[in-house]
Amino acid sequence: LTLPASQPAQPFGAALETHVIQLMKTSIKHLLLTAALAGSFAVHAAELLLFVDKGGDHAFLGCFSCSRYNSSSIWNTYGQYGSRYSTKSIWNEFSDYGSSYSSYSPWNAYAQKAPVLVDRDGKFYGYFTCNRYRSKRVSAELMDFLCENVGRIREDPGSFHDKYFR
Repeated sequence: LTLPASQPAQPFGAALETHVIQLMKTSIKHLLLTAALAGSFAVHAAELLLFVDKGGDHAFLGCFSCSRYNSSSIWNTYGQYGSRYSTKSIWNEFSDYGSSYSSYSPWNAYAQKAPVLVDRDGKFYGYFTCNRYRSKRVSAELMDFLCENVGRIREDPGSFHDKYFR
């Protein structure tokens, strides 16, 4: 395979990663656009929030679409919803919301009580879960990517957010 002189050769891994990044950005933009259109272009409609029903208690797990600097963002490494040490974070592999064994965690491939993604008006966008058999699951491409990379994301959610969602 010979590339034209204007395109330097990249290792297969780098080209694949570049393609995956573009797919992720497209998936996120599509999800946010859907939220904005559903909310009649209301500013707050673009805020996609994670909740889980834990025994009748609707626990807030953070804002999915917020900036990494927002205190409620799951991408804020220093916030209670983005820290890998917080019991309220999906990135804490030892918490009810981040363990791959908890029925309340998005990372449990068999969870039936996984978090949901909603906007501020309560419009449902899907189950935020690695369970491929769960109907009404958030975008399969997006969830599959997050599920495959959860270990890397836990190390630094903010950097991951900047690389894939901006």
